Amino acid sequence: MVVGLDARFLSKIDQGTASYTTQLVNGLLSLMESDRLVLLNKEGIPDGFRSDMVCHGKLISDFAPANVLFGYRNAEKKYQLDILHTNYLTGLQRSACLKIITIHDILFKTHPEFFPARLRKGVALLSAWSLPKADHIITVSNYSKERIETHYPYLKNKVTVIYEAASEDFFFLEDKNAVSARLLRQFGLEGPYILFVGRFAPMKNLETLVDWFVHRSKEFEALKLVLVGKPDPAFPNAKLERVLAAHADIKVLQGVDNEQLNLLYNGARLFYFVSHGEGFGLPILEAMAAGCPVLTSSQTACPEIAGSAGHCVNPGDQGAIFNALNQLIRNEERLLSMQKVGFERAALFSWKQCAKETYGLYKTLMHEGGYTA
Repeated sequence: MVVGLDARFLSKIDQGTASYTTQLVNGLLSLMESDRLVLLNKEGIPDGFRSDMVCHGKLISDFAPANVLFGYRNAEKKYQLDILHTNYLTGLQRSACLKIITIHDILFKTHPEFFPARLRKGVALLSAWSLPKADHIITVSNYSKERIETHYPYLKNKVTVIYEAASEDFFFLEDKNAVSARLLRQFGLEGPYILFVGRFAPMKNLETLVDWFVHRSKEFEALKLVLVGKPDPAFPNAKLERVLAAHADIKVLQGVDNEQLNLLYNGARLFYFVSHGEGFGLPILEAMAAGCPVLTSSQTACPEIAGSAGHCVNPGDQGAIFNALNQLIRNEERLLSMQKVGFERAALFSWKQCAKETYGLYKTLMHEGGYTA
């Protein structure tokens, strides 16, 4: 069986799709024996993914429309793929190659107000052309499955939920004195802080957190705010950038690797992830695995992933968010309880299980299609 896997996101370390691709490749390689994995992108594959079972499949471009129109079809032929597994979209030409798409979310449909009109219309058009060509859809939450089947009813009975998980890079560090020392040495961080991880895009509801922090009561004067991420060029926000630059107690960190991010999760008093929309919400589990209590959204996939371990609040209710921040930060007993339940919640999700279910789906579809691997 020759599987062509969309690897265009491997270089985009600030996106959840990159984590998904990285973990799925590693998991599949542990299961494959006589199979071959072709990683598809334009530039090449990182050294860490090289093995006898892996080769690079060169795409004509990393630009999605080019691959939908021509690139994926060329790769199917050139590398004699049995399965083409892509993210969000697939090639338009029908062929003997089985087409599987992982759709992480369809937020451009469910939350159109957070997307520029041009981007929204372009993705909608490509999806309308591409999705009918899929043999099967993988998605990452029951919320996303329900939304996909509502907006694309012809995909019913073709959608399978396979959960993501926190990487093993995220775990609890027992020695909190050592954590504090490393935070001071590596980031100049001292004292308690709230943590946010993600793109600075309207969907993430970062403005509400920043507004609370800038106007926080004197009770929380010693508290700092740490934002791991960067502005999304698709959603320019000059006002937010000015506010961030004007406040010394707000630290913006970019280019953070998983070891550093695990340290930041471990040192934070609270993790803020009250997003307006998520197809999964991977940082929720990363924070929980590292022992950081999570304040998250009561909407979309967030409560499904956080379960009772997270404190969920309506992302559209600024007053409720402000109240939750005030109550949680001062309640040590509640934070410790959330940490304990968070460990248990994060442990329910596994990348090994994700890879096992994905590989099993490959084999089932190959068998149903009468293919021999």
